[in-house]
Amino acid sequence: MAPWRLKGLWLGVVYSVEGIYLVLQNPALRRKQHLRIFLQLSILSFMLTGFAQILVGLPIHLLRLFFWTLSPTFLQDHHTVNATLTVSHTTLHDLISALPFALLLFMRYVYPQPLDNLFMESLAFVDKQYHQGNRAASPSKQLKRDHDTKRSRMQHKTPSNEPTFSQRLVMQKKRTRHWQNLKDSSARTWKKVRLGLLLGVLSMVPFFGTFVFPAAGAFATFKSLGRTQGFLVGVCFLCLPSWLTAFIIRGLLSMRVLMRELMEPYFSRMGMTHKEKRRWFDSRRDILFGFSVIAYLLIQTIPIFNFLAYGVIQASASYMVLVTEPLPMPPAPVVKKPRPSIE
Repeated sequence: MAPWRLKGLWLGVVYSVEGIYLVLQNPALRRKQHLRIFLQLSILSFMLTGFAQILVGLPIHLLRLFFWTLSPTFLQDHHTVNATLTVSHTTLHDLISALPFALLLFMRYVYPQPLDNLFMESLAFVDKQYHQGNRAASPSKQLKRDHDTKRSRMQHKTPSNEPTFSQRLVMQKKRTRHWQNLKDSSARTWKKVRLGLLLGVLSMVPFFGTFVFPAAGAFATFKSLGRTQGFLVGVCFLCLPSWLTAFIIRGLLSMRVLMRELMEPYFSRMGMTHKEKRRWFDSRRDILFGFSVIAYLLIQTIPIFNFLAYGVIQASASYMVLVTEPLPMPPAPVVKKPRPSIE
């Protein structure tokens, strides 16, 4: 596992901002097809979330109305019943609030080709700009110097007669495993739902419940950044209210899942196994964490436009791949075996 660096976090943040700035100049991002798909999915997400909120909140309010008809002071006299209804409504509301993000990740398996095309078109656009030496679009001088050093080391500056990064990536054989990926993603989502329910129940246990979310936050940070950072975050979470701790933990877990989905167009062409993907994430965890913070905040800021934001982040992920990854090796030529001659 690569050491965690503060500079890596900063570079991840800057890569995301630079990527968003560059891909927004790409005319392919504003194609009618892309905009129509993302707008339709945003409206669908808004409608489903509203319906789920009503579906969850209505039974709780009906129970409160029922107890009120029995006695107007019933809930005031029975604090346990009132507390149970309040906690149940809060827990279910928190689960429903994660529904738009789950639908967002599910979109990759409903519309795999448009998102893959968006990634590759954006990669070709930013690769062409950099290959032509057009750095006027980069507002960060520090990042430009870092890019020059990194790309010189990784030999991204290829001669004019050599294929560029995006052209070499197109040459790679793409592995399409949509159904298997959907199955794996559904299993991971269901696992996180069960974990969320378990944490919610354990947090209500007297005395012990106080340490549930700080411990979960420390573990989530350990998975993303490392042991020392996880310990420090766990200590800090002891001083925060439980609702804020739960929000941060949900964000930490979601950011890791988000990066896995954003990088799928690259992984599918590089033919990486599950272990290779894990090593890839571990060796770049500081940069990926900084990138995912901006990506998650952009997606969660305006929920109704989260699908549009996801499209922009998907495109900007291609920029991060371009400036951090070495040139893909050209595919091995297929050697045809000579047919045996029949005498």
